[in-house]
Amino acid sequence: MSQRYYVVNVTKEQYLHPHDFGEGTKLLEFTSGRQGTLQALALLLASSNGRGGGGDVHWEVSYYTKTGKGASQPKTVQLPGTEDHALIGSWAGDALVLAGSMAQAAALSADVEARIRALPPARLQEAGFYLVLSPGVWDPAKEEWIGRVYGGENPDFWQTLNLFRVAELLFENISARVVKLVAACEGPDHPLARLHLADGTGFARVYDPADLEVRRLTEEIHALAQTDLKLDQIGKVVELVRKLKPALTAQAAARLELQKRWEKAFPLPKGVTRGWIGA
Repeated sequence: MSQRYYVVNVTKEQYLHPHDFGEGTKLLEFTSGRQGTLQALALLLASSNGRGGGGDVHWEVSYYTKTGKGASQPKTVQLPGTEDHALIGSWAGDALVLAGSMAQAAALSADVEARIRALPPARLQEAGFYLVLSPGVWDPAKEEWIGRVYGGENPDFWQTLNLFRVAELLFENISARVVKLVAACEGPDHPLARLHLADGTGFARVYDPADLEVRRLTEEIHALAQTDLKLDQIGKVVELVRKLKPALTAQAAARLELQKRWEKAFPLPKGVTRGWIGA
């Protein structure tokens, strides 16, 4: 079995799960992404975000209202869905680890061990552990839990508890909170917005099939255009262009539907439009 990874904040007892960003948990899967786990990590480390200039993540918009004398007065309003904006930069300076599922067992403090022993059996089973005897039995003195370990079963429960497993049991997975924040701030065209609005995870939901078809066709046309076209290749280009038109129509319809779902998920007060505001 392959090793999986979480991005773990030991200081705050939080972690990011690559699956929640539509990416794989293998090291060379989520580290090859463009707007997923690593972008979320960058946001969490961005201690000076919002101090002015474009390119930062902003959770407020500016708008103008008329006074009784007709003059316009600038006001600001927080964007819907950005209640977790304090997450941005909150990991700066903390102890962070790319925790692997096959790492050696962690040296647990007495407090952490006590917290694990206090967990109900159902919580341990959710995290991938199961009982040697009957379900629902937990005897701390006999330590009758067995861990499901990649590559085999380890009869010693405590030897399975590396940082990866401790994070699963005790730490908070803040991935969904980050995804929602990015979706609310960046709009429906951001891949994480699509992931949030799809209400689920997985590679297929990050990019709409219509987008993938347009990309495939345009890449094929571009590749052929870079060569000395022969008669049969010209015919192929014409055929690709013919297929591109309905693909673009489908893409536009999918984006409009996504825009509507996004506006419904993050509605602004009446009369307010979104716009950049320098903090």
